[in-house]
Amino acid sequence: MKTTLLITTYNWPKALELVLYSVLHQHVMPDEVVIADDGSTEETKKLIDRYAENASTGNLGLAGR
Repeated sequence: MKTTLLITTYNWPKALELVLYSVLHQHVMPDEVVIADDGSTEETKKLIDRYAENASTGNLGLAGR
């Protein structure tokens, strides 16, 4: 069974960082993490890019970019 985690965000990079930290420290990782960003400012995009660069699997980047 494939598991997907969907995280929604908008201009709240500190909370998003806590969520991503929590996800990365779970005993069972989801097969994929999808972050739905509703046009946040640059800080949130930079955070998403930083985590995506460190992902151990293929990353397609931000949708609609």
